[in-house]
Amino acid sequence: MTTTDLNDALNLIKIRIRFFEWRLSMFETNSEEVNNCVDSLIEILRELTCISNLDTISNKDKITTTDYLHIVRNIIDNEE
Repeated sequence: MTTTDLNDALNLIKIRIRFFEWRLSMFETNSEEVNNCVDSLIEILRELTCISNLDTISNKDKITTTDYLHIVRNIIDNEE
């Protein structure tokens, strides 16, 4: 994965995080939609974990990935 590819992937993940955060704000807690959003956010966590384990990741991308991991975990924790 090149630096450009990784940057594009992280930008897409950021958009997906914002989308699911917005969707969560639209539904009542414990609804099926909330569960679907949380499941999608868990998948994003897996993707971010894989990215953070890359040998070729730059310090900047590592920090961004770690920040996104914390953001997603906080969103999930607030929904549980």
